[in-house]
Amino acid sequence: SPSEVCQLTELLVLRLTQLKELDIKATLKALSRVIQEKGSQLKSFQLNCNFMDHAKYLSQMKLNLCLSLDELELVDCIFKNQDLTKLCLPVSQSYTLFCNCPDLNDDQLLDFIKASPNLKELVLIECPKLTEGLLNNVVKVRCSGETQPPLLFRIKDSQDIWESYQKNLSSLWTRKRSILKLECITEEYVPIDNVQFIFHEPLRSPIVL
Repeated sequence: SPSEVCQLTELLVLRLTQLKELDIKATLKALSRVIQEKGSQLKSFQLNCNFMDHAKYLSQMKLNLCLSLDELELVDCIFKNQDLTKLCLPVSQSYTLFCNCPDLNDDQLLDFIKASPNLKELVLIECPKLTEGLLNNVVKVRCSGETQPPLLFRIKDSQDIWESYQKNLSSLWTRKRSILKLECITEEYVPIDNVQFIFHEPLRSPIVL
């Protein structure tokens, strides 16, 4: 139960399976309870969203409570023109992955990037609606603010954005590599099919002899 999980102070990895077989309200309540109680200790959060038919349910989990989160992965997510900044998503992570998000568009992802000041690597797998326009807008946003490390896009099975980038690599994108880089993922990727929490190792008081 969530109560028992929250009492495990040494817990490093928590994996929940068969979410589709559970009631969505009960599932969201359980996930929210873990995040509420242990969100400050959360290092990585991976979620397959196929148990929900709309990304709006993410807001109920209040992932923005996870102030020490380093990695966020969302798989099989249907956004339906939802404003990503209203989903209570975390903003501290340096790494984010979106996989098999068929309706994720440029404007939604740009808003997410703007709201994630620590983001250094963005992995996009099977996100067919994204275009080169996203890259152009990211450059504008990053040039208008404080100097930041280049944002690395890693792409797989999102042909429009990759082909456009390759076409304009020599004329445009080589000059922008201090702001934005893009790589094509060639290795096989197997997305998570459940939910997994990875927690920071607990700080231990120094032993005084």
